[in-house]
Amino acid sequence: MSALYIIGTLGIPAIVAAIVTALINYRGGLRQIYTKYELEQQRELRALMGRYTGRMLEAAVDWDRRMTQLYKNVEKEMEEKEKREKEGEDPDFYWHLMCPGWGNRLAGRGSDQDVARYRRDPNQYFYLSVVFRFLSLLAIARRFEAQAFYIDALHLKNNMNELYFLRYAKSFLWAMTYSELSPEDSFPGVDHFVSDKLRPMLDLCYKKLGHSNSEAPQGQPIFDWARFLILIQRKSGHDTEEYDPTIDQVLAFFDELRPVDYYTLKKSNGTSEVRKRRRWERLICLHLLTLNFIETFGYPWQRHSIADSREKAIEFLSMDNTVIKAFIDGSKQWLGLEDQKHMKSLMKALELAESESKTASDDTIIAKAVVRLICMRATMVHEGEEPVLHDQTKTRFSVDQEWLRCVGWRV
Repeated sequence: MSALYIIGTLGIPAIVAAIVTALINYRGGLRQIYTKYELEQQRELRALMGRYTGRMLEAAVDWDRRMTQLYKNVEKEMEEKEKREKEGEDPDFYWHLMCPGWGNRLAGRGSDQDVARYRRDPNQYFYLSVVFRFLSLLAIARRFEAQAFYIDALHLKNNMNELYFLRYAKSFLWAMTYSELSPEDSFPGVDHFVSDKLRPMLDLCYKKLGHSNSEAPQGQPIFDWARFLILIQRKSGHDTEEYDPTIDQVLAFFDELRPVDYYTLKKSNGTSEVRKRRRWERLICLHLLTLNFIETFGYPWQRHSIADSREKAIEFLSMDNTVIKAFIDGSKQWLGLEDQKHMKSLMKALELAESESKTASDDTIIAKAVVRLICMRATMVHEGEEPVLHDQTKTRFSVDQEWLRCVGWRV
């Protein structure tokens, strides 16, 4: 039977109608498959959120509490430093809690092996508890990110709440790996983590470690204090007594953590340069993202102190416009949260803090910075063999005044 016979028998209009109907049915079938796939992706992410929301919120709230405690203790130490010194007490009692084994180290017992042991001493509870809460937050965010990896985000455009959850989880990791937040950091970096090393290290928090019995009712490992103590004792290999260097980096990051932090960089030509460390500011950036997460996904009783915590965090962060600018620019470029309600509010607050610092005169900034540095024992910073502020006079400090102006220091 020829094609001409079929056309002659049925007629051209009937053929066209049949073709159009077939195309409509084909496109309808494709649309049905697409819609089904889209709904599956949405259900998968929503179910994943259901398993992780409670745990991530708990870790976020714990990190907020610890950072709030850090802020309060910094202010308390500055207020009471002179009084404690007059009474013969340790004027830096709080930050010595963040320096494991500081007495032994001060006495000259501070080799690399000694310091590694001090950092792992369970008696150094406050210092280790800060590291533990940090890892608790980032490890659960990493675990969620890893399980959400195969979910197709292109099919979630109408489910922004789920996407925001995923993006905030990724933002916690971004805050610790984005190098621009500490632009003067060396490579591979002492004040930021390399993503390719941080993520595998965080994965260890949920792998079998030693003889820990940290198992949830469903048989899933949980990251608790017992597992943490086993993790930090992890060795770099079976036949060595050296500690795992990736875990060492985390412990070193928090060792001697303080708001005013400088180091002397020795150059190959024999000269040296004083630089500011920005690990404190990096943790504040993580805290601000954590506060946004709590405000977006938390329960009412978890959100009641968010405004106060954010105000205090921005107050500390506003001492360094370099970090503020990098955080604003980087979050817009990498996080995909610029349209989220609480993120927009945070960006406005940071931009206001930055603009206010620019209106202050150089003399005001320098004067306040000098006072701040002296109060925070900046005499511990060395330029060669002499402290930068060893005599605390304007002439001795003149070089660093110019340097402070360059980095946009504000108090």
